[in-house]
Amino acid sequence: MIIYLLMLQQNYNQFAISEIKKLFGNDIYINNQLDRKTVSNLVFSNPDLLKKLNEIIHPLVKSSFDVFVENNKNKDFIIIESAILVQSGFYKFTDFNVLVTAPLNIRLERVAKRDNLSIDAIKARISNQLDDSENQKFCNYSIINDNKHSVIEQVKEIINNYCQVN
Repeated sequence: MIIYLLMLQQNYNQFAISEIKKLFGNDIYINNQLDRKTVSNLVFSNPDLLKKLNEIIHPLVKSSFDVFVENNKNKDFIIIESAILVQSGFYKFTDFNVLVTAPLNIRLERVAKRDNLSIDAIKARISNQLDDSENQKFCNYSIINDNKHSVIEQVKEIINNYCQVN
């Protein structure tokens, strides 16, 4: 099983770097590294800026993912993880989609711990995502990740169901 994460990478090609600098200014790179914290603060408080960044990044991620899939087409599963799978349109390129849900308080706690962000910053990010009920319309399966239900058992069930159908 191969997992491919759709997330902001540091290794952009020159086109992406140039476009990001046009959007945010040359100072958005410090010592040739994207200032992710500043970018996050800017885009998660400005939906238009977020849309423009996504218009730069998503085609590049799609192209990169296409190469990844081609290089791994002999694998049983290739999994894309993305909080914006539906919004980005990447759901259209999958055989099936799984929505992973958790209560808001658990999501806030996990992200705060993982990314060392304030609750307000996390809420700003979440507000730019579709809610679970909208995402569910595009998903074949759901996993409840609430510390009460076994995620592993839910994944096994999804794989078994998928393998029986295909």
